[in-house]
Formats: sequence, structure tokens, C-alpha cells
Amino acid sequence: MKLKRYVLLGIATLSMGIGIQVNQPTAHAAIHYMPRVWRGYYYSKTGYQRHLHITAHYVSFGGKIFYSSYRYGSHRISFHYVDKIHHHRVYDFNRAKYEYQSSDPWRVAYRHGQKELINYEGMGYVQVWHKY
Repeated sequence: MKLKRYVLLGIATLSMGIGIQVNQPTAHAAIHYMPRVWRGYYYSKTGYQRHLHITAHYVSFGGKIFYSSYRYGSHRISFHYVDKIHHHRVYDFNRAKYEYQSSDPWRVAYRHGQKELINYEGMGYVQVWHKY
């Protein structure tokens, strides 16, 4: 009788463990620093904050640090792949709990030998940042 209980308990435990393993969501890898290709000083001809500075450990707009490797929550750099927009891979600078906290999708482009960062903001607005 005890053996039967132990066998049933073992089967139930294994089946629950396997069920939990199967239902795990897939994780997207993120790094907590900015890749070398993205680093540098950028300027924009439009928008409120016209200067963007990206280093290995922080992103600043107009001299104010927005994302840093040393901060926590939505202000911590968590560089990761988001999706494709118009056949281009776009990335995000942070992981936010809520949509309004997240940085909009970004991508790197090269035009006429110059590096540009393209920011896809809300309602179809696209802001282009040119490298100094």
C-alpha cells in the first residue's frame, strides 16, 4: 500500500515538473551596456533635445543621463532586439514594466558614409540622429 502511494506521488511530482518546464516563456537576452557600433555623439535637427551622447555605460539626451548601467528599473540600460520594422532590425535601450516607460525602437543606418540612429517614435514619427 505504501509503495503504491510513493509511486503515485512520484509520478504526480514528475508530471507537474515536466508541465511547468514546458510552459516556461522564452527569454530574450539583453546586455547592460551599449554595443560599440552605437556609441558616439549625435545631433538632431528636430525635437526638443538635440544632442545625444551614447557611451558604454550611459545614454544622455541634452546632457541629462536617461539610461545607465548603474541604475535600476526602467532607467537601467538593457539593450535588446525588439522586432523588424520595414525589414530592419530595431532595438530598445531598456526593459520597462509599462509601455510609457520604454524607449522607442531604434536602429543604426549608414547614409552617404555617415552613421545615423533612427528612432521610431509614436504615431509614425521618425527622428533621425546624425553622428558628429
